[in-house]
Amino acid sequence: MSVSFIVFLLLLLKLAVDMKKTHPSTFWKIVTSTGILLILTFVVVTSTTISKDSNLFRKMKNRISYLEKRGDWDYFTSSRLSYFWEMAIEMTCEYPFSGVGIGSYIIELPNYSELHQKTVTKTDSAENYFLQVSSELGIVGLLFSLWIFWEIIKQIIKSYKLNKPENVLKFVLIGLSAGIVSFFINLQVHTYIGSFEIKYAFWLLVALIFCLGDVETKQEGRRFFHRYQKIVGIICLIVFGAFQLWHSTHSLSLKSRTEKLNLMHNFGLSGTEKTPEGREFNWTGDYGGIMTIVKAPIVEIPMLASHPDIQENPVTVRIYLVKDLFKEKRLLDEIKISTTGWVHHHFFITDEVDTKVILLFKVCRTWNPQKALGIQDPRNLGIAIGKIQFRNENIHSSF
Repeated sequence: MSVSFIVFLLLLLKLAVDMKKTHPSTFWKIVTSTGILLILTFVVVTSTTISKDSNLFRKMKNRISYLEKRGDWDYFTSSRLSYFWEMAIEMTCEYPFSGVGIGSYIIELPNYSELHQKTVTKTDSAENYFLQVSSELGIVGLLFSLWIFWEIIKQIIKSYKLNKPENVLKFVLIGLSAGIVSFFINLQVHTYIGSFEIKYAFWLLVALIFCLGDVETKQEGRRFFHRYQKIVGIICLIVFGAFQLWHSTHSLSLKSRTEKLNLMHNFGLSGTEKTPEGREFNWTGDYGGIMTIVKAPIVEIPMLASHPDIQENPVTVRIYLVKDLFKEKRLLDEIKISTTGWVHHHFFITDEVDTKVILLFKVCRTWNPQKALGIQDPRNLGIAIGKIQFRNENIHSSF
C-alpha cells in the first residue's frame, strides 16, 4: 500500500509538472489536491496507529507480541524462505522443463517435506507467484510468465507516454498503474492472486491499461506472430507436453510416490474412535478403503453395523481386494450383517503375502444418527471396521 501510494503521488506530481506551462490552473489544482491528500493520509494513519481503541492498533500490537514470542523476525521469514520457497526451488531443480504440474505444488509439498526431512507446518502455496509458476510449470513456464509481466510493464510506460497531460483519462491511468505496482509487490510474498476474485480484479486493471494505450491507428493486416515464431511455439508445446506426460506417468505418478514415500492410501473413513472396551475402529460411508501389507495368508476383519432396522433389513457389504492402485480388483466375499454386535470374518489371501493391497468395503446403504435417533451426529454411517489382523494358523483352530 505504501509503495503504490508513493508511486501514485510521484506520477501525479509529474503530471502536474508537465501541465505547469500549458495549464497553470490545473497545475495548482493538482498540487493543492496532493497536499490535502497527504495531510488526510497522515491524520488517518496517525489516529489509527496511536489510538489504543482502534482495531489497527490492537492488530499491530498482537503481531509484534507474536513475533517477539516466536523469535523476532526469524519465524516471520523462515516460514517462507526455509520452507515454502525452498520446496518450490527443489521442485524446479528436479523438474526444470515441466514442473510438477499445474496446481500440484500444494499436493507435492508434504512429499518434498518428507524427502528433505522438513517439518510440515502447514500446506499452502509457495508464497511467491514466480516460484509457484516455476515449481508447477518449470523454467519454460517461468520464462513465459516473466514475458507476460514484462509486456504489462512496457504497456504501462507506452500508455503513459501516448496519453497527453490534458487527457482526463491520464488520471485513471495513474491510479491503474499504482494498483498494478501493489500487485507486483504482493506477488513476491504471497500468492493470493490464485483466487478468482483477485484474478478478475488484476486482469481488469491490465485490460484497462492496454485500452488506454490503444490510441494509435490500427494497422491493417497486422501479424502478431511470424511463421518461425509459430513453429518454435509448436515445438515448445510438444516438448513441454512430452516432459509432463513422462513425469506424470513415472516419477510423479501415484504408484511411484506410494512406493518412494511408503504412503498408506486410506479413504472414505472417519477418524479413529474407541469402544468403551478400548477397541479402535473407523466408520465408513457408502464405501471405505484401507491400505495394508499382507503379513500372513489369513486376514481377520472385525465389522459392526448399527443400523436401527438391521434385523428387518440386513446390511450387505462387498469386500474387494485391490492391487496396484485400482488396476486389479477382486471380490473376496459378499456378506450380510443382521445383528448389531461385532462380527469377525476371515479370508484366505495366500497369493498376496508380503504385498501392499487395499481392502475396499462397499456398503449397500447408510444411516444418519441425527435424522433417525436425534443424536448429535450428522454423519451418514456405513459400517465400523476394527483393527485388521493377519494369522498363519487355520481359522478353525482359533475360532
